[in-house]
Amino acid sequence: MVMSESQVPQDDGSIYYPPGQHPNLPPPPGTVGIIGWLRENLFSSPVNAIATLATLVLLYLAVVPIVNWAVVDAVVSGPDRRVCDLGRTATALGEGIASFSAADYALDPTAAGLSESQAAKARGDQRAASSAFLGIESTLGVFLDRYAATEKAGLVPASLEPVIAKVQPQQLAAQLHDAVAKKNVAAAEEIYGELKPLTDWGSAYNGACWVVVKSRVTLFLVGFYDRDQLWRPLLAFLGLLIAVPPLLFTGMPFRRRLMWFSAAYPLIAYYLLTGVALAHGPLRLVLGALVLAAALVPFAWPGVPARRRLLVFSYVAPVLAVVLFFALGPERVFGFEPATIQAKVTDAMAAADSSLNVGQVVSKPGGLLEQFLSGDLYVLGLPLSPLWWLILIASFAWGLVSVLRQAARRASEAEWRSRRPLVVVVALLAGLILFAGNQVNHDGVVMPTVGTDKWGGLLATLISGVVGISASLPIGIVLALGRRSRLPVVRALSIAFIEAVRGVPLITVLFMSSVMLPLFLPEGVNFDKFLRALIGVALFASAYMAEVVRGGLQAIPKGQYEAADALGLTYWKNMRLIILPQALKIVIPGIVNTFIGLFKDTTLLGIIGILDLLQVAKSTNSDANWIGFFQETYVFVGLVFFSFCFTMSRYSIYLEKKLDTGHRRR
Repeated sequence: MVMSESQVPQDDGSIYYPPGQHPNLPPPPGTVGIIGWLRENLFSSPVNAIATLATLVLLYLAVVPIVNWAVVDAVVSGPDRRVCDLGRTATALGEGIASFSAADYALDPTAAGLSESQAAKARGDQRAASSAFLGIESTLGVFLDRYAATEKAGLVPASLEPVIAKVQPQQLAAQLHDAVAKKNVAAAEEIYGELKPLTDWGSAYNGACWVVVKSRVTLFLVGFYDRDQLWRPLLAFLGLLIAVPPLLFTGMPFRRRLMWFSAAYPLIAYYLLTGVALAHGPLRLVLGALVLAAALVPFAWPGVPARRRLLVFSYVAPVLAVVLFFALGPERVFGFEPATIQAKVTDAMAAADSSLNVGQVVSKPGGLLEQFLSGDLYVLGLPLSPLWWLILIASFAWGLVSVLRQAARRASEAEWRSRRPLVVVVALLAGLILFAGNQVNHDGVVMPTVGTDKWGGLLATLISGVVGISASLPIGIVLALGRRSRLPVVRALSIAFIEAVRGVPLITVLFMSSVMLPLFLPEGVNFDKFLRALIGVALFASAYMAEVVRGGLQAIPKGQYEAADALGLTYWKNMRLIILPQALKIVIPGIVNTFIGLFKDTTLLGIIGILDLLQVAKSTNSDANWIGFFQETYVFVGLVFFSFCFTMSRYSIYLEKKLDTGHRRR
């Protein structure tokens, strides 16, 4: 062993180290690792140790039965309830055998020497034993009947067949009938022992019957949505999974490009789910006005980001607006009506067709070129000759190319390359609007209409929750700013709305929107019931959101407002750049808490006849084919709500950590 100069050997063989140079020793084994963690956190004192052991016992008593019921003993196979009924009947048979007492059955309440209370007790015990004695036979008969029906349908579980072959319950049932008729308790108890393998099998199939959820999963997910159109809500849900992450995670790859899809997703989802032409009715005017308003942004706001890119849309926008206002109707989307000419029937024509008379004036197709130039080409409901359509398309394409060239001349090569995805998005969005604007062609309906009265289950819950959450936050911010405004009218209106909505329960708001609101509308004017419910939910949540945001605004130090004013910023820039980012960061837990409460409050939609997820569970419990399996449906609904609410809470924690600047008040 080579020692350094500072190490001095001693006579006893040990080594002396000068102060401060002794090597570090490992920590004691009981202070590190899993043992150290347990001692520090769970068994640091006698009180903590007792509390830990008591908690473990309670968890064992509560969790183990739940796991056995939901997982270990659960039934997940089969198209209907027959396997579940077999398991429950076999379990009931075992419970009846366990509750039977031969001693109680042999009691004689009239025996001499019994007091009145003893006689009454003996009478009750003997009556219960007699009832169990007879009930075991009837329960075995019910099991055999259900087994026969299940066997006939070919649904007998593989684990039950060897048990039936071993026990032979048909023969035991006949023997038990004779024993009961003769009141032979000893023979009956012998038969009970032979039935034990059957009752043991039943206890393994006595858990949750998830078959009820499996067989009605479509109803739980989309309600009564047309079964041949289920691809539409599925596609809308997949689109939601693509549209939401870019809004929540700033570091997501391709986020800027996906934001375009997120902006267009509401229109896509609406058209997919309803199939209603977007430009039919009053919505036609709204869409056209939005398109024109977007086209004016580059001119009204010279400093808008990506102004040169928006100029391309400004060129396309008038064409889209004209199509929305005038071209979208119930006519055919695309078709060709050939041109015809008037002619007199000649001898040759009359000889070829006996239904024609010579000299008769008839209509006949013109020549090929004449048909092309004079025929009506129906595109988006506008009948124009193909020649005119070619001229219009060529003019529009020439103008678009000119705008693109002008934009390319003023931009660098890199900017021009980045502009190409925008051109593709604009073209796709224009095609979507044109296609969605009118879905009727001369052959039939492209996408059948599905009314909101058929929506239900998770579909209705998600739509109401997402719409309520998306609308309540911006409306709540505006209401909070209005309540703190110095303008008396704005402040009074904001306070009146907030206090009026918060002063009534959500049930009242939904009832008013569903029943009372149509009474105040002009005759012939009505809104969809589901749309009215969405408006009521959004307005109700926005009132609570306004108070949450107002709390954040009041938590901002006064110096922040003064500093913002000292910079010479306008009111809206103060709020957008300085005040609101700090206020919203402070109240992130309150905002998400309101979102979670709103999502759970969607279960109240069933009061106005909307078949939400909870109402589907209730309808399942009232179904004659599934009576008695209410635990499974409610547990399933609870797990669905818990998964969404827990996800929102975890995102709240993630967002708090991401925006934490280290200046929180302790």
